[in-house]
Parts: sequence; C-alpha cells; structure tokens
Amino acid sequence: MAELDRIACNGLRPDLTLLIDVDLDAALARTRQRNLDLSESRMDEQAVEFHHRVREAYLELAAREPERFRVIDGRGDAGAVAEAVWRAVAPALEKLRV
Repeated sequence: MAELDRIACNGLRPDLTLLIDVDLDAALARTRQRNLDLSESRMDEQAVEFHHRVREAYLELAAREPERFRVIDGRGDAGAVAEAVWRAVAPALEKLRV
C-alpha cells in the first residue's frame, strides 16, 4: 500500500488527513438508504469483507501516522460530524494565519 501511495502521489504528503470512521454496518445502511433508486458506484457492490479490509487498512494507516491523521467519529448526525471536523481542522488553519 505504501508503494502504491508513493507512486500515485509522487512523494507528496498532506499535512492533515481526516478519516471519518463509521462502523461497517452503519456505513452500509447509510449507503443503502442513499441509493434506494441508484447505486453510487461499483464499490457499493463489493462484498462486506472487502469493505472491512479497506476500513481496517485506513485505521492502521492513521495509527502509523498520528501526527497527520485525525480520526473523526462518523456515527453521529451530520451536525455532530461537521463540528468534529472543524475542531480537527481549526488548529491547522490557525498555523496558516499570519
């Protein structure tokens, strides 16, 4: 995964990465609700195990790079998640302000 990231990003690394984490059951339920009429992508059609492996890989990456990643609990409503995002982003924005 690191090699693929290196090739795709040409060595560029973001200062801040937000990982909005939602347990698999909740995420799939939200996706199904959104996609009652139309599927968003082929990713929705993947097996549950695939989604589990993707989530675990991102959580492992966040654990390896805690200085860069902020893991946001995505189980709340949109307002609560938005507030958590702003709390994570605000310090980075303050550093840019001169």
